[in-house]
Amino acid sequence: MSHSKTQKAKLVRSFKNGSEYTASQIASRFGVANPTAMINFLRRDGYAIYANEVTNSLGQTYTKYRLGRPTLIWLRLVLHCSVPVLRV
Repeated sequence: MSHSKTQKAKLVRSFKNGSEYTASQIASRFGVANPTAMINFLRRDGYAIYANEVTNSLGQTYTKYRLGRPTLIWLRLVLHCSVPVLRV
C-alpha cells in the first residue's frame, strides 16, 4: 500500500495540532483511500495513534483517532516490535 507523503504529512501535522478524526473524516479531508491502513502505517512509523470509541447523542458509536503520548506499555510494545523511531 502506498500513501502520498503529502497526505501523511498533512495528517500528522493536524494530529500534532490536537485534532481528532474518524476514518471517514480522514478519507474526505486528506484524500486517503484507506484510512485504517494509514493509521496502521503511522503506528508502524512510530507515532502513538490512539483510537477512542465515541457515542453520539443518537446512540451511534464510532472511533476517533488522535495522536497521544505513549504509555509505558506502548513503549514496551514498540521496542518489542522493533519500530525504528518513536515520534510524538
